[in-house]
Amino acid sequence: MNDDDLKKIGKLIDDRLDSTEQRILTEIGTFVEDQILPAIDAKADKSDIDRLERKLDHFAAQVTDHNQRLNDLESLPTIAHELKKKK
Repeated sequence: MNDDDLKKIGKLIDDRLDSTEQRILTEIGTFVEDQILPAIDAKADKSDIDRLERKLDHFAAQVTDHNQRLNDLESLPTIAHELKKKK
């Protein structure tokens, strides 16, 4: 084995490594685009929906609470009498 043979083997190894590196990078890019990004998008959408549902539930509970408070206030004799006068 001489220097030329070693250079040929080195070049072959470099070519194979470059080719393998390109293939790996391409596969990683494809995996990220096909698997990771859609999962992140789905999770973001789900968390946004969950957050909005929690807000709606909170506001609905507040409306119910306020309605109950108004009913309680309107049932007080003094306020009930004033409300009857306004009708």
